[in-house]
Amino acid sequence: MASYFLVFALYLQQGRHLAPIDSGLVFSVLGLGYVAASAGARHLAARTGRHAVTAGCALRAAGLLLELWAVSGPERSLWWLVPGLLLDGCGMGLSFAPLTATVLARVPAASAGSAGGMLTTGVQVGNAFGVALIGLVFYRVLADTPGPDAVPAAFRACLLYVLAATALFALVVQALPGKERRS
Repeated sequence: MASYFLVFALYLQQGRHLAPIDSGLVFSVLGLGYVAASAGARHLAARTGRHAVTAGCALRAAGLLLELWAVSGPERSLWWLVPGLLLDGCGMGLSFAPLTATVLARVPAASAGSAGGMLTTGVQVGNAFGVALIGLVFYRVLADTPGPDAVPAAFRACLLYVLAATALFALVVQALPGKERRS
């Protein structure tokens, strides 16, 4: 998730020349979707388990595809990003909010503290690697693309990377052991 925030901020500020405050306003659409989906994610996850996380990944992928469309071709109004950002935010909220419970439901109660710490560490390490990798993608495409389309082209390449990471995340969640802890 951190990697997406990095390149989206670069796209808005370097590619669309928005001031940081205006960029933050665009980001707020993601936040609205995240909060809205997070509110109901716990109840959905209680009924469907890991499938709630996978559904969130599917929503996120749909949002990312809409964002990819909105930044492709001729420069479109930022309003074209809104539907994709809302779906993306909902997908994030639906997938990340119940993630801890989904993972911890599969470990013995005595190991829950260690597992929670490992999950948090894994998320931080994943964010660090994600930022490093997406930075490489962004700046490689930026260096290889001349002219005013350089930043949008780099952002589009990064959206494809985030789509692939989202699909991989959904597959990993589905591969978790199916037996949930009872106690």
